[in-house]
Amino acid sequence: MSIVSKSTTRETIHLPLEILEKIAFNARDKLYTLMAASLVSKIWRAAFLRYIFDRAIFGMKHDFTHWQAVTLALPEVLNYLRDITFAPGVQFYAQSMARYHSRAEEFDEPVLTRKLADAASEYYKSLVDIALPPDIPLPIIPGAKRLTWATGFTQRMGRDMQTLTPATFRFLQSFPAVEVLSIEDEIPGEHVHDILCHFPLLKSFTWTRASVGRQLPGRRGFTSQFTAVLSHLEVLALNDPGAMVNPDPEYHYDWLVDMILSGDTPAPLREILIRVEQPFPFSVTAFARLLSAAAPTLQTLDIMLKPSIDKTFWKQVHSLTANAAFLALNKIKLAFPIDDWQDHDHERQWLTSVLVSISTAPNVTHIDIVYAIDRSSADLFTVLDFWEPVDPWEEFCNTLNARYPNLRTLRVGMAQQTTPGRNAKHVERNVLRALRPLKADVTVEWLEDEENY
Repeated sequence: MSIVSKSTTRETIHLPLEILEKIAFNARDKLYTLMAASLVSKIWRAAFLRYIFDRAIFGMKHDFTHWQAVTLALPEVLNYLRDITFAPGVQFYAQSMARYHSRAEEFDEPVLTRKLADAASEYYKSLVDIALPPDIPLPIIPGAKRLTWATGFTQRMGRDMQTLTPATFRFLQSFPAVEVLSIEDEIPGEHVHDILCHFPLLKSFTWTRASVGRQLPGRRGFTSQFTAVLSHLEVLALNDPGAMVNPDPEYHYDWLVDMILSGDTPAPLREILIRVEQPFPFSVTAFARLLSAAAPTLQTLDIMLKPSIDKTFWKQVHSLTANAAFLALNKIKLAFPIDDWQDHDHERQWLTSVLVSISTAPNVTHIDIVYAIDRSSADLFTVLDFWEPVDPWEEFCNTLNARYPNLRTLRVGMAQQTTPGRNAKHVERNVLRALRPLKADVTVEWLEDEENY
């Protein structure tokens, strides 16, 4: 038995590298398993190290010294690191939340809130300097493809990021090959501009919790020393930007359009996602430029916006993009809130105006319409009134029939559903009745709530 066991062990140790890599991939979320397996042999180490060191979180000063030491001791790790997260203070915030919940039974709610605030703003921030990043240089990490920027924890702990320091720029320069950037924080547009300037190979950019119009005191325009060209961008997502601080045109994100279109050839945008409830983040001219340039490659257009009685914006978009043919576009998704005090005619007209603004898109096969109940007082009757199957829906249906000849599926859904169960069936029936004027070969489907935003 012992001979068989030794033989089996030797065969296991000398598994082909491709088999080991599959084993490592399946165990990629089990750090201790990966670390133990890496000690078996040099071949096993080569297969498992890339999953042990595939991601790094920089949340405190120790993280910078740790990765500086790791990359010095194991240079091959520089090619293994794929996913970078910069989230100063995230560890301390997690610890403060753990303390908060562990002692929940000892205090009433007001005291709990104060205790959490005290722990976050006084105790934890005194342990280490979590300001933007420490002056600890990192080597160039060519394997890093994804960067997540989440600095909101500093604000929760009483630290507000007012500027990007030279140490910040050195940190960003460590990841020259980043292709996916996600900014999950409400920071000034100038900061975002300066961050983007470091990643000319960027293919996907998502900005969550952006605030249109937020500007640093005393700074106008962008004077970055870096070249700002995003000529490889394929996905642009402005997700829940929030309130516009200043609606003046100079505060729009038109500079972002300039960055995308400043290359010798237009960026190959495949997806544009803009989810806002306040004024649009781009001027009409800049948005029309973006759409026109993206027309040859754009496949998905996803817009969430509060309907406006003024249809001028979308009429101008249509006029400025009249010569663009969106031949690659195959999916459009529109989402908007329904208010119980509004005249629903303008919401229907808004839907139509957005769809009309796309001049030529013969290959669109799917359109999604998602609406949300915007007030707690909204009820079943508000929704039923919106979908009342009367003449106003004929214009909408006729627009779809004329503009999108290859449309095959129209999906309708309700997010933040306040009329579950049997009541939702009433809404679904009204939807199907309202959209009867659509062509016979268009299938109307009802989206379940969990499929929506």
